[in-house]
Amino acid sequence: MFIVTAYTGTFAFKLSMPAVAFYAKNILEASMLGIGMLTSSFFIARATTAILAGALTDKIKTKILFLSATGFILNAFVVELYPYIASLPWLLFLRFLQGVLNGFAWVPIQAVLGLLVEKNIRGRVYSVYFILGTLGSFTGNTVYSFLTSKPLSYILGISSTLFLVSGLQVLGSKLLLRGKTVLVASSDIKRNTVKKGLAGGISTVFLVLPLLLIVFTSNMFGSFLKGDLIYVYLYVFQGFSESSAPMIVGIASLLVLPINYVMS
Repeated sequence: MFIVTAYTGTFAFKLSMPAVAFYAKNILEASMLGIGMLTSSFFIARATTAILAGALTDKIKTKILFLSATGFILNAFVVELYPYIASLPWLLFLRFLQGVLNGFAWVPIQAVLGLLVEKNIRGRVYSVYFILGTLGSFTGNTVYSFLTSKPLSYILGISSTLFLVSGLQVLGSKLLLRGKTVLVASSDIKRNTVKKGLAGGISTVFLVLPLLLIVFTSNMFGSFLKGDLIYVYLYVFQGFSESSAPMIVGIASLLVLPINYVMS
């Protein structure tokens, strides 16, 4: 259920992303700075709420899935509001709100997935999870390229439906876990959380720090390619059509699937 949600949820967001980016450029006449702020506002909000969602998951475990489902379902309603926005500040507010909801929607799924899966296959399961997310991104971009002649409300209606389906899938996963109080990986967690003193804490920090730096650097340089700017850049400065620009982004994400699998 979680892996399928990785596909449908990413499909929903990636379908709406170029639609909103082109709406901001062509209808609201936003500058490239304004387009870039769409991505920034989203990820600032998502990063902030992701920390809170992670902390809550540590405390309430699988109950956090109710909050995750709520995040997806509310996203379905927020997406429907974009066609009624007539100014960039309000557009930025909606994208910020989506970031808040996505932080609560995605982090619990990823955290609970790790708690439920046996340690010896956990890495492979996460790899498949993120690959399905990449396929969802490809599908979203590809589907949008065939729907550019449709009204914005029509495209975002499909995105909204997919968000709603994702929320229902998370609720379904929680029902499947009903009565399961002991997680599969709980013994691993207990063994790994034994206090090891100050030296152990410092060594853990030094082990985690390089990973954080790799993720930070990778996403910093990749943010231009993963956000709203790339669609408008290909459209305005490289002369690609509104339908071909998302197709190029989608194909590029598909080509790097083997690399994504290894990195995951």
